[in-house]
Amino acid sequence: MTGTMLDAALEYSQRYNLPIFPVWGVSNGCCRCGKIECEHPGKHPLGRLVPHAFKEATTDEATIRKWWGSEPEANIGTPTADRVVLDVDPRHGGDKAVDALVQQYGSLPATPEIITGGGGRHVHFAKPSISIGNSAGRLGPGLDIKTDGGYVLLPPSTHISGGVYRDDPDHPLFEVPLAPIPQWMLNRLTAAEPPAHPTNGQPPTHGWAALLAGCPKGQRHIVAARIAGHYLGMKIPAAEVEQILLGFAGRCTPPLPASEARRTVQDLAKRDATRKAADGTLVSYQPGVEAPPIEVEAAVSSVPDPPYSFEPVFPPNHFVGQFIAYGAGCTDAALEFFEALAVLLLAMVTPNMRARLRPYPGGLPTAFYLILVGDSTTSRKSSSAGLARALLERVLPDASLAEQASPEAFVEQLAGRSRQGSLWYLDEIGETFEKLEHAKYLSGLRGLLLSLYEGGNYHYKRTSKRNKKGEREADELVIEDPHLCVLGLTTPAVFEVITSRDIRSGFLARFAIVMPTAKPPRRPIGEDSDDFGMQRNVLSKWLHEIWTWAQTGPRRVAFVGNALAVIDRLAEEIESSSLVDDERSRAMLQRLNALTIKLAMLAAVGRPGATESDALKVNPEDAQWAVAVARRWLTYAVTFGKQVGETEIERLIDRALRIVRRKKRVHRRVVAQNVHTTKRIMDDIEATLVDRGEIKVARIEMPGRPATGIWEDLR
Repeated sequence: MTGTMLDAALEYSQRYNLPIFPVWGVSNGCCRCGKIECEHPGKHPLGRLVPHAFKEATTDEATIRKWWGSEPEANIGTPTADRVVLDVDPRHGGDKAVDALVQQYGSLPATPEIITGGGGRHVHFAKPSISIGNSAGRLGPGLDIKTDGGYVLLPPSTHISGGVYRDDPDHPLFEVPLAPIPQWMLNRLTAAEPPAHPTNGQPPTHGWAALLAGCPKGQRHIVAARIAGHYLGMKIPAAEVEQILLGFAGRCTPPLPASEARRTVQDLAKRDATRKAADGTLVSYQPGVEAPPIEVEAAVSSVPDPPYSFEPVFPPNHFVGQFIAYGAGCTDAALEFFEALAVLLLAMVTPNMRARLRPYPGGLPTAFYLILVGDSTTSRKSSSAGLARALLERVLPDASLAEQASPEAFVEQLAGRSRQGSLWYLDEIGETFEKLEHAKYLSGLRGLLLSLYEGGNYHYKRTSKRNKKGEREADELVIEDPHLCVLGLTTPAVFEVITSRDIRSGFLARFAIVMPTAKPPRRPIGEDSDDFGMQRNVLSKWLHEIWTWAQTGPRRVAFVGNALAVIDRLAEEIESSSLVDDERSRAMLQRLNALTIKLAMLAAVGRPGATESDALKVNPEDAQWAVAVARRWLTYAVTFGKQVGETEIERLIDRALRIVRRKKRVHRRVVAQNVHTTKRIMDDIEATLVDRGEIKVARIEMPGRPATGIWEDLR
């Protein structure tokens, strides 16, 4: 097939009636999406044109002309819902695996084949009458199956290696009919999974193949930890396990970020090394025999954790104290998580309660943004968040917003919920931070969140509305008295995606960050009981009473005694503290005073009997509780900010080194253009790479210009 990508796209859609969609292409050895470290270069859907990926594939000529008119070099993808494609990847032994299968079962039938840009093969078969799913490695290493829910690229799509997808000259795509899938292949793909512990002692390859095929959101971290623990236990080098897990991550729905996959391997490998250093032994498994799932948990939990201690701030009869007791009985998450989640619940049910203070003439609402940080295997942050959300669901069943939305869709949701508590829950807030940085369709969301935190009315002008003549009309959405709470969960891998910009802009300063360094001893799984049911009922009834009281507002907030002075002393102490000697710490703490005021209001409303009067009274004891919690969170915020800075410079160094590795000899100016940083930081990167023996620099003197340099790879 010759001509432009558009010509090829039109031929597929108009001549062969094949639905297609645009996928990012490749240019100069990089994905055209613009991300230097793109994990799937030249293979992921062009999101701004097809936000629902292959589900938007079409044969409509006008749509296709519009897509490739906007992105002429886009690759061409097609869903595999109407066929089965055997993807042979020689990089992972797929060619050898196919040879072995052919030797065992005979040659594959004559059927269309595509030679991929990376030297592999896509072998197309007719879809069988019985259902089979997508899989990875089930037929053998380097052999994937793509059918319903998958897609493949078509010629002349480009590959990151510089190759081009093309028809196999002996088996062209539209000149050879689709052959039925061989019966032996169908039998292997539809065979029942073998038992977890086969009696013959042979490796349960099908079971691990099913795991390696990927999994949906909500299971990704658990399965990733199991896979990494299994292969590390077989004494496979961590670097190789990392590559295995990266393959798994890419096959998840949605893909698990590569940074989190790497961090999972690194964490488990580090824990194994710690145990080995402690007692000279290392739990190991027989090569090829499945490690029982409990062994992964045991390997993690057997590492001695630092002693856990938690100093309660709120009394046992306070709502926060009650929720901590309930949460601690359900799961072994750090009690700091339950403390913060209880505050979030109180914030959600108080939408019409504002503190009228001089710095906040419109009134400071109790809108609350929270991030829980914990490792992906044992922190139980998802479990603790689940308890809070289940409780909220009983009181405000329609309070949760869609997790994925454009700024306009986000505003539309909130515009319909004025003066009501709304929760935006993000299971992996690190992914959202990364999208805020790179995805154009989310470019306005950071500013929107900054505005909503203060509770002022928000006006959003859009021009997407048209009249009957097709002319654009001015249209405005208004959020009156917004009350948004945000709950985000993440692992330490978030430090690889957050930038200093998120700190300097004050965006992160609006979040309460809770990242405990220890947790209680592991609690065995137990059955639910009537006692826990009674606790849930008490807590949900308490929240409902507060919500009913707040809904009849607005409710006036009065600070009595020296409550405000107690809060102000904390602000004064922070301003004179050595904690704020550096810019990042100052930026992270710039909103701590407002947060402490909110905490004091929520501490007051969580007292027994607080809603029996029309106005909410915040007394000095409430302020002292708020300050005690704020001090705890202050430490987390400073630690968080420092880790962002440290990780970011290492990330920039790594990005620069990748460019040098790829080009071997490159002008420093080219590196700077791709790294996107200042001259001072580029000087630091250059000095670091020279000190580490990674590069050498040749200085070039040019008349009338500053000296410049050529970086050369020393590897």
